[in-house]
Amino acid sequence: MIYEEISFLLFLALLSISRSFGENHQTDCPMLWKVSKKGLAHDSFLFGTCHTGVHDYTIGELYEIFPRLKHIMKDVDCVMTEINHNLKDSLVIAECVKAAEIGMAAYLPNALNSMPDTITFESLYDDTNMAKEVDQFLVEEYNVYNYKDRKPAFWWSRLRHFFYNDKFVPGKNVDDCIYEEALRFNKKYVVLETIYEQRKDVVNSDTLYLAYPLRKQANMLYDEILNIKNDSMRKDGRGFRLMLDSMYRLNNFCNIEQKLQGRGGMGENENLVVVRNKKWLPKIIKNITLNSCLVSFGLAHLGGQAGLIELLRKEGYVLTPII
Repeated sequence: MIYEEISFLLFLALLSISRSFGENHQTDCPMLWKVSKKGLAHDSFLFGTCHTGVHDYTIGELYEIFPRLKHIMKDVDCVMTEINHNLKDSLVIAECVKAAEIGMAAYLPNALNSMPDTITFESLYDDTNMAKEVDQFLVEEYNVYNYKDRKPAFWWSRLRHFFYNDKFVPGKNVDDCIYEEALRFNKKYVVLETIYEQRKDVVNSDTLYLAYPLRKQANMLYDEILNIKNDSMRKDGRGFRLMLDSMYRLNNFCNIEQKLQGRGGMGENENLVVVRNKKWLPKIIKNITLNSCLVSFGLAHLGGQAGLIELLRKEGYVLTPII
């Protein structure tokens, strides 16, 4: 699946949205939003999707969870998704290959992710027990024996992705269903970014941490290892995905902050959410001005001051939650 490497975004999304709307506004954070503006003869809609997979979604299942979605899908002229889901298109396949290449290149040793020759990994920890815990975990749990030649942030990033992607179940996700319905109803189909652009933003986001002071990186790595050890859902990728899936079905993410407390946060994932929102905004505005559109994307991009709901409001649009 295209989304396997970035499904960790969904976790970030949950924190982002829960912090944005708060626990006392349970009806204010559904996945569907109507977008209208004075002078426009038609409405458009935003739809937050779930990239993660624990089973094959069906469109009938989605229509049961979001009853208004079927009518919206029939009525709109245009459907937009993050990336192109037509894996029968040779150009899309080529984009996938190109995206995989940049991802693989980021794993290779380079000047940015390699430890300086003059500094040892152990010296980054004042407490020798911390260094031993890191060593034990990376060797025994992650099966990495030559980790000391890379910076701590390199392994920190890999651990975050690895333990959330563990036991990933390839199959049809929400985005795939939306794409197939767009084809079935013969809708104009528009993508917000290429697969290569998306993968590049993920790599760039990971790269940001490599510029942090080495001791800060070392502490981040140690804290992440402790989080994984102390959180059963972090050890069981499928269990974590089942939790996200059940939350998604409730069409309400306002009360999840407490459950996710201590499992990381939005932090510096600006390239993954905020920067991409700003990139997408002009394309969204162009298309919803011309046509009635269903704009679907990972729910990470909905909430917050830099989320697409607020960005569109700042452009004069009225955003109304569809409960």
